[in-house]
Amino acid sequence: MTQNYPRKNHPTKIYVGNLNYRTTESQLAKLFRKYGKVGKIELIKHKETQKNIGIAFLQMYDSEAASKAIHFINGAEIGGRTLKVSIALEREKQPDEIRVKKEKAKREHKSQPRRRKRKFDFNFTGSNT
Repeated sequence: MTQNYPRKNHPTKIYVGNLNYRTTESQLAKLFRKYGKVGKIELIKHKETQKNIGIAFLQMYDSEAASKAIHFINGAEIGGRTLKVSIALEREKQPDEIRVKKEKAKREHKSQPRRRKRKFDFNFTGSNT
């Protein structure tokens, strides 16, 4: 698979996957700082639990340093996990028709009345004491 490296001297966003769940931003910064200046680091967390899910994005200010970091860190074992490092791909925007269908489905789901839980009396003795 061919890697699309960014243009020279442009900020580069890097994807880091398969991280140990205990990895911190400072640990990532220390790891990538060996290759060049590191900018913003974003550890992706679960929406409800706010726990690290093993994915991060970070920015490096020099594309050559980013390429070098990707080359050396991709496949390295850190924290008992083999890291997957690459240039971050831009998130594809959903076509309007798909987005509209999803929003409509959400509205319909919310408008449906909730089912009430039925309460049963399991007293089979015949007496209602």
